[in-house]
Amino acid sequence: MTCVIILGMHRSGTSCLAGSLQELGLYLGDVNNAAPFNKKGNKENSQTWSINDLVFEQSGGAWDAPPKTLRWDESACRMRAEFLSQYSASDVWGFKDPRSLLTLPFWLEASQTYRFVATFRHPLLVAKSLESRDGFNVERSLDLWLAYNGALLDYCKRFTIPIISYDYPVEKYKAAVAEIAKSLGLPANNKPIDLSFYDASLRHQSLEGISVGGLPEEALPKNISQIYTELCEKAKASF
Repeated sequence: MTCVIILGMHRSGTSCLAGSLQELGLYLGDVNNAAPFNKKGNKENSQTWSINDLVFEQSGGAWDAPPKTLRWDESACRMRAEFLSQYSASDVWGFKDPRSLLTLPFWLEASQTYRFVATFRHPLLVAKSLESRDGFNVERSLDLWLAYNGALLDYCKRFTIPIISYDYPVEKYKAAVAEIAKSLGLPANNKPIDLSFYDASLRHQSLEGISVGGLPEEALPKNISQIYTELCEKAKASF
């Protein structure tokens, strides 16, 4: 039994990647298929929300206030074991919850075979999206981008993780998803790739003339710019 965890921060295309891989044969189980900020659903299981929220609570943090140290107790472990056991009959299955990027050490503790795929997005586009959805200012959004994507880059150096940019043009994005599906050995990977789940109109922000809170792209903090550049290089090397 192999569990595929889809990694990526909020507003970075995790729903699109999860839905596309589901379309190509990745079993996700009972997931959300409709959401206020995603008409096709965020493809998340409510159990992963509860588990990740509990780990955050026990660590004194939240998804938008990353804890400095991750902690969990036996109650979280029991919830994790119960969740994972539901998929014991599935050869390959997966789940997606952006918070899992920060709680991943907790998930890795389980006796489970994991594989990972990942997605990222330009820092200012994430900031625009968080401003629209949550009212966050650019400084808070970029701090969150750094916390999540710094962790993502570390995991990409530690594990072999196919990674995709949500900012890719349509055909490039679909081709990359097809390669990810092939690497996972999904049932539909030898069939023509249409990806009806993917809808470019759901990307409400564009890289063209990007600026958030008066901050142009070239003024990104150096540490954020460096991580973004390295993620782009990792994505380029993935396919």
